[in-house]
Amino acid sequence: MSGRRGRQKRQPQPSALPAPWGALPTELLVEILRHLTLTERAVRVSRAWQDACYAPALLRHLEIGYGFYSSDSWSVARLQALCTWLVRRRPAQHADGIELNLFLPTSRHHEEPVDGFSAEAMLECACLEACMAALAAQAGSRLQTLALYADCIELAMGGWPAGLTSLTSLCLGNPDGKLVLSPALQGLRGLKELDLYASSGVEAEHNLPPCVTRLSWEETVGFELPDAHEDFAVLPALTSLRHLRLTDALVPGSLHSLTWLRSLHMEALERQEGLLPGLEAALPALQQLTALALGSVPLWRPGLLDALNALPRLQRLAVACAWDGYDDEEGSSSTLPPDDLPVLPFLRRLSWLGIDGDLLMRNPHLLSAASRLQHLWLLGDSMRRSGYGRSWRHLMKQARQHPQLRSISLRPSCNWQGYVEPNLAWYQWHALQALSRACPHITFHDYPFKGMTINELWLPFFAD
Repeated sequence: MSGRRGRQKRQPQPSALPAPWGALPTELLVEILRHLTLTERAVRVSRAWQDACYAPALLRHLEIGYGFYSSDSWSVARLQALCTWLVRRRPAQHADGIELNLFLPTSRHHEEPVDGFSAEAMLECACLEACMAALAAQAGSRLQTLALYADCIELAMGGWPAGLTSLTSLCLGNPDGKLVLSPALQGLRGLKELDLYASSGVEAEHNLPPCVTRLSWEETVGFELPDAHEDFAVLPALTSLRHLRLTDALVPGSLHSLTWLRSLHMEALERQEGLLPGLEAALPALQQLTALALGSVPLWRPGLLDALNALPRLQRLAVACAWDGYDDEEGSSSTLPPDDLPVLPFLRRLSWLGIDGDLLMRNPHLLSAASRLQHLWLLGDSMRRSGYGRSWRHLMKQARQHPQLRSISLRPSCNWQGYVEPNLAWYQWHALQALSRACPHITFHDYPFKGMTINELWLPFFAD
């Protein structure tokens, strides 16, 4: 009895409570926050959480804003808060790359007053320039890439680029207005890649940095380069330029003088058919050209064929006539590509060919003529045209017998914008699968049903 009384009943231990977030080591918090965007990180949870949010490891790449035409509107007050945050927290000093997507309230459906910009629009532009000045002042020597996309009436750079001496890549875009280049760009001696886009035109093009090696220029106003095509005199001054992409642009009158170019990419030429003779006349002068991509241009033009034959170093070629097929509104087939193209001498030099699938199925002998071909792109979205069953099977047979072919890629696109929409019939998929089984050394690349930017679409083609 006394023994029983002496025993003490064991009390159940309370279940262990989860440790609070603040008790986690900073290193573990950093790894967790790495999977969240800058705006998703709750900085004010605790002091430990705040320290983790501003750890240098999380600030290597800054993304601010959500992109063009989003509901994430940046008012004057919000831009001022962003400027204060950039000055106080100095996140740019740890960044390797920064991307800003800022949609300003007055940009969409804005009508300029007769006597100039509205006071609100001018204040927004001033706040945006102040933000960029604060970012440039705090940026460290690590910063190499910067992308600024701002929907506004006028994106004026001011003097803020002068402090970004370590930049190697710069993207500037304004889908709702114009872009004014700053003289400070010429001081960026390390800048190699420059991407410019403005729906209402790019101004002060004479301020382009002379050391740039890759230049991408896109503007939709009037479908022309500044001051008309014969006056774009800044291009010959860019002697370091090796890769040039022009979209919605006239053929520059100085194109023939860019004899140092290695690659040329021109898109949206369907509205400029009258200028194609000028392009054909300029191409033979570009003797260093190794890669050429032309959108909305028929390969079977006699002048273009002669120009391509005159390029001895050409190894990569992509020419597509009609991304959306060839039928007109009445369904006539009068615009179909020819089926009697001759064997073209330049094909023997190509290692990469992007061509209308429609054209290749009507001229399968072109694949046999490209004896050194390693990569084949089938462009356009008209490969499901009725009556192509036999032609498709013959094309796959030629691909099986090709001595050098290593990959076949389907790049059907909607217009020139790069939307990938694989659209094949069942017998075409079956033939491709049979080709993969018979020739395992030939890889077949399909692409998901999703939009792709022009850079994503063409990156493999122009990769060095």
